Amino acid sequence: MEDWYGIIEKRVRKFYEAPESVRDFVQHLKTKWGGHKYICIWGIGNLGRPTVAALQEHNLKVDFYCDNDRQKWGKEYNNIRCISIEELEKIKEETLIIICARAYKEIYRQLSELGYPHLDRVFMNKFAIREYLEELGRDTLLNKVKKVLEICEDEQSKRIFCQIISEWFNNESGDLSDICTYDQYFCEDVLQLNDNEVFADCGAYNGDTLREFFKVKGCQFNKMILFELSRNNFEALEKYMEQLDEDVKGKIEVYNKGVSDRIAEIWYEELDEGSSEENVGNVKGFLTTIDETCRGKKVSYIKMDIEGSEIAALRGAHQCILENKPKLAVCLYHKPQDMWEIPLMIKEMLPEYKIYIRHHTDLLNETVCYAV
Repeated sequence: MEDWYGIIEKRVRKFYEAPESVRDFVQHLKTKWGGHKYICIWGIGNLGRPTVAALQEHNLKVDFYCDNDRQKWGKEYNNIRCISIEELEKIKEETLIIICARAYKEIYRQLSELGYPHLDRVFMNKFAIREYLEELGRDTLLNKVKKVLEICEDEQSKRIFCQIISEWFNNESGDLSDICTYDQYFCEDVLQLNDNEVFADCGAYNGDTLREFFKVKGCQFNKMILFELSRNNFEALEKYMEQLDEDVKGKIEVYNKGVSDRIAEIWYEELDEGSSEENVGNVKGFLTTIDETCRGKKVSYIKMDIEGSEIAALRGAHQCILENKPKLAVCLYHKPQDMWEIPLMIKEMLPEYKIYIRHHTDLLNETVCYAV
């Protein structure tokens, strides 16, 4: 078996012993991108727009967006105009294109075949990760790493965890395809669904996880309880559910609410995919808790992908977890500290849980802690 802690310890010590100039991620990007006349972000969505916001916050220039969606051409996002592909074609030799989309490989192939010479990508969370690492310090980080490795149930979890943490220290955006699987929330090597599941989907979005559930189990389930904070996404979810048979719809409850550790009215920002209670905005929304809404429903599986509110939602599900011991799938990638705080919190809540970590993209997002 690999000495996972030893591997990470070497990587961590090398990082903290390096000069501050080497650790400075922002300066690295300024130097790397400085030779290009224009900087273009490709993709206006859940990755592109937050990436621009992060770049602007760190005084890194962005000149324009581009996107395959013609409906976006000519419009402004983050006060930056989205130009057409025809406009970009005229200046492609002078432009660095930073691809910010889940379909990175497909877009990279598309632009390469069209002769675009300067392509790159950057993961927005690396700014927060690097700031967090500087605050945390070497010894505290190694202590956190050791504790998580001690509770991981299998070698694959340890490997994934260590590879992701190692990627935190790379200035370039690495390729994590060797630890990536595309069975998010339904990993057969980790958990098995039965025909009587009571599934609480926190962050139901437009029904994407619901669709995947149907692929795995069809209509064989007891009940689903779906939560979605975003009004726009909730409307898309309801529209999808209109297509379902009446007997299936009769087993599904939907709530236009976020999940947290309190019942409250909030104001949030309406985003395409990632609306969160932490993003203060001008749209009124509502929060609830699993313990309140799912009381007496014998929940057997809880999934959480709620943009950084996972720890609060776990606190609000404490009683449900103790009483029902449901399977859990909780995202770890929204905040750096979630990589240890969530697994350790779950294990402390219910020590009999077996903890697994799986990763579901080739980037640093979509890391999930599974507990069974």
